[in-house]
Amino acid sequence: MLLPLDRTRPSGLRRYRLTVFADSVSEMVRAAGGWLCDQARTGWDVRVVLARPQDVRALTILGASAVEADQPLADIVRSAGAAGALAVSGRLLVSDEAVRSGVEEVLRRGRTAVMVWGSGAWDPRTAGSGTPTGVDPDADAVEHRLSAAARAFKSCALVAAGSGGPGPVDGVETLLTIGPGALRPVRPV
Repeated sequence: MLLPLDRTRPSGLRRYRLTVFADSVSEMVRAAGGWLCDQARTGWDVRVVLARPQDVRALTILGASAVEADQPLADIVRSAGAAGALAVSGRLLVSDEAVRSGVEEVLRRGRTAVMVWGSGAWDPRTAGSGTPTGVDPDADAVEHRLSAAARAFKSCALVAAGSGGPGPVDGVETLLTIGPGALRPVRPV
């Protein structure tokens, strides 16, 4: 798959862009902080759009930058999908219809990698039902082995996010990579 480059940089330097949509900084750091750090360390421009204002020190520690949501989230998802890869909180994907519809549109175009993590996201060590509500159980699970640097930065970011004390972190994070048809309708019960 060809990955789109960030062409907004005036210097001529082109970087891959990963836009992350998160409901909670602490949830994101716990579930995918090491993966995000490794992406930033390999040269990706990691931008995080938060559903609500929060302390962003943990993002800075991981090498990511916070982006203000100055337009509806669905519009940001669509434009980010045209400019690079996406990562979305499983909780936000299920709870925010605008984000979900934006991700569905990006997936229909078929040119953007979309990763899902977090509450409800599939984790073979803790999965009860296997996948988050509304995500196809056949979505591909990807285990990312964290670099030593990512584990160290994630530990510091967890402290900054108020999610834990300093100490060792798990060396593997599990995310889902989803494609067209991976999202099922979510119906209230």
